[in-house]
Amino acid sequence: MQYTLFLSILCFALTLAVPDVAICSEAIPSDAEIIAAQDNSTLLEVNGEAVPRWMFDNALRDVLRKDDAASEESGSSSLAQHQRDVLDNLVAMKLLEQQARRQGLTVELSGGALRATIIRNGYKKQEDFRQALAKAGMTEQQYSEIWSQQASVNRLVAEKIVASVDVAEDQVLARYELDKEKYPGASFQDVSEQLHTILLEEKRRDAFDSYLARLIDAADVRVADPHLKAIYERR
Repeated sequence: MQYTLFLSILCFALTLAVPDVAICSEAIPSDAEIIAAQDNSTLLEVNGEAVPRWMFDNALRDVLRKDDAASEESGSSSLAQHQRDVLDNLVAMKLLEQQARRQGLTVELSGGALRATIIRNGYKKQEDFRQALAKAGMTEQQYSEIWSQQASVNRLVAEKIVASVDVAEDQVLARYELDKEKYPGASFQDVSEQLHTILLEEKRRDAFDSYLARLIDAADVRVADPHLKAIYERR
């Protein structure tokens, strides 16, 4: 599991942050039509809380669009890995969001609505923003909800998981002695700041990975789709 996961769990939503300069002019579906096209059946249950199938479908479609080597028809191991990654990410997001709620770190929906407004204003035309949402397979309300959940997770990570992580100078010096050959001609003072940053990132990553692993080990995760269940349980 990647430490950077909390930054962009549901990347298909966050891609709206950069306006598309080539939005096509096809008819824009209404929110009701977008919702009607979504599969709202429960794909995952994480500690009794449901994750709808459409969130998996949208995320997987976005991943496959970025990876020309795999397709939903290929049946390749690459596709299975993408499916596993998306399942892992959805489970992780739900677990972290549950923890954020328990610790009073929830970002209100109004924060997500404000974010949506900021993104909308980045488009030259309101229709382009709505078209981008439609292409992502979600309504503006759903985008706001997802962003708020992710912002809550970011708060949990920053304020609870990695806030106390630090690096002592002797640890930096030890790393310098270990990797001295990577910095020919450089003194400890020359590279100490760089090494401190590297070590801090490594320790934060380890703290995040350990925290998430504990949540996963204690979680009750159920996958409704038999094929995806087999992929998720494959270790």
